[in-house]
Amino acid sequence: MLDEIGVGSFSGHISRMRGYSFDANIIAETPCVYLEFPDQLFCHLMENPAFALEFYRSTSSRTYQMYRKVLSLTLFTAEENTAMYCLMHPARLKSYTLDEICEEIGISRRSLCYVLKKWRKEGILKGKEKRDRIADHEQLMQIAEHIRQFYDIP
Repeated sequence: MLDEIGVGSFSGHISRMRGYSFDANIIAETPCVYLEFPDQLFCHLMENPAFALEFYRSTSSRTYQMYRKVLSLTLFTAEENTAMYCLMHPARLKSYTLDEICEEIGISRRSLCYVLKKWRKEGILKGKEKRDRIADHEQLMQIAEHIRQFYDIP
C-alpha cells in the first residue's frame, strides 16, 4: 500500500504532472464519492492559484508521509512496524488476509508470520489467523515505542 487518504483528500494526477502514468488500485474502506476527471480539466483547475496551492500542499504532505513510511521500514524492525500497524488498525487482524496485511505494512509474509507466532506464544495476541485479537495492548505499545515517537503518536 502506498498511501491512505481521508475526508477531503484526493488521489491521482501527481505522476501525470511529470509525464508518467502509473496504475494503482484504489480501495475504499468506507463509503465515499470518487470523482474522476480528465487531464485537460485538471490542467484548467491548476490555473486557479487557490486550487494549485491546495494541490501542492496536499501533495507535499502526502509525499512526506509516504517517505516516512518507507523510512520506517529501514529504521525499525518488522516487529516494531507490525506493532504500530496493529495499534493503528486492530480490526484488520480479523478482517484482512496475511497477504493484505503484509502489503500494507511493507514486510514479507514470512516476517509477519514469525512476528504473529511470537506474539501468540508471548500472549500478546490471542487466536489464530483472521481471528487474532490484541490481548496485551500495553506490550504492543512498548514494542512500538520508538516508531510511535518517530510518527509523533503518544
